[in-house]
Amino acid sequence: MSRAIALPRPRAPVAPVAALLTYTGLHVLLALLMVFSQAFATLHALGALASGIYLAVSSRNPERATYVAGYVATAGVLWRMNRASVFWEYGKYGFALILILIWLRRRSSSKTATLAILYFMLLLPSSAYTISYFGLTELNREALSSNLSGPFALTVGILYFSSCNSRRIRLEILLRSLLWPIVSIATMAAYSTLTATNLRFTADSNVVTSGGFGPNQVSSVLGLGFILCLLLGLHCRGARLRWAYFAIGGLLLLQTILTFSRGGVFNIVVAVTILAFHNLRNTRFFRIFAAVTILAFLLGSFFLLPRINQWTGGALEERYSSFDTTGRGSIAESDLKIWKENPVLGVGPGLASRYRFAWYGNKISAHTEYTRALAEHGLFGAAALLCMMLIVWRSYRAAPGIMASSWVGTFSGWALAAMAHAGMRIAAIAFVFAIATICWPRPRPPQKPPDHRRVGRTSRQVPPPLQTRPPGSR
Repeated sequence: MSRAIALPRPRAPVAPVAALLTYTGLHVLLALLMVFSQAFATLHALGALASGIYLAVSSRNPERATYVAGYVATAGVLWRMNRASVFWEYGKYGFALILILIWLRRRSSSKTATLAILYFMLLLPSSAYTISYFGLTELNREALSSNLSGPFALTVGILYFSSCNSRRIRLEILLRSLLWPIVSIATMAAYSTLTATNLRFTADSNVVTSGGFGPNQVSSVLGLGFILCLLLGLHCRGARLRWAYFAIGGLLLLQTILTFSRGGVFNIVVAVTILAFHNLRNTRFFRIFAAVTILAFLLGSFFLLPRINQWTGGALEERYSSFDTTGRGSIAESDLKIWKENPVLGVGPGLASRYRFAWYGNKISAHTEYTRALAEHGLFGAAALLCMMLIVWRSYRAAPGIMASSWVGTFSGWALAAMAHAGMRIAAIAFVFAIATICWPRPRPPQKPPDHRRVGRTSRQVPPPLQTRPPGSR
């Protein structure tokens, strides 16, 4: 029976409960300051990127900038929510820039990185259609940036992490760096919910409980926060710290549900299923996971969910018991129809929505990355998707143990599930997919005992090396 490997632990203890609550409180305060000051949100965005660039360029250990890159990736939604005065794809290009600067100092590569570069190169030929349609205008830049910034950030992330040994960075700090901006996002969503004067619940996603921003993007990031808390709680030292993480994760899960966007919950189900599948043989994991699951089931079924359903006038039950895809199914079908008519190169990045407008009078963008790649990039998009799946397969095969396998499966599973309903709209999807490809050190093979072989045709054996006796012994 194989044993699960715990997250690599530093010599110093993992952050105690006081430090965890301090960082949480600071990011709650940060969110409230951003609510009342757009300038503060802009300053925060510029400061985060500047600190990452500084560490990547001047630090003796540039891998420290990796934590800032993760922070920038999940903070992208936070800055969008507060309308910070930065461009829309700031989070994607920001973390990609930091990782490029670190990579330039290390100059290491891998076969997985080669696949990632091929993935992005396959998406470029159809850009000629977009440039031809819009010309060298602002609309052309927006179409290319909104549809290719995600794949570009994904490629850069894989280029860095697939050649970065997991021993160079502290994984628990990386996960916490991703978590802190999500705490601020949850605070903004909770503040918007509690201060709303006319809060109405229907069977659709709710903008108010999502902090005034897109419910699909907010619920996806909040669901990621729950997964991060679950992983940190399962692998940390100390019962108090573990249950503190679980408590924060429970609050993030609750706010995910309140967005009424089922995408975040879907991502959680996929990621938790993969995590549990890989670790059920681990007795310690099973004991903790079973306790958390039973507690969550009892609290949710008999206390929280009935009261929330009553508060929403039954809308909660109606929303989460429905299997309606809210238009995503028809959008995916239209993507496949576009691909059928333009099989080789597709129609070009950003142009599928214009075909939908001509057919249905609706100019909505694609929500599914897989069908978007087919419609806008044709067979080259299909080949790019194949490269993406090969990257996951190679990373999973290279994982040396249960912990590494569950890391690859959990994070790649979350990212692939998010791409099915949110495309690559948020930077966190690209970053989380990239960290699933991190390079794991191979375990050292066990040393074999010396073999005393027979010499020649005689039955005499080679004697072991002479050992000196300690003085005074007989």
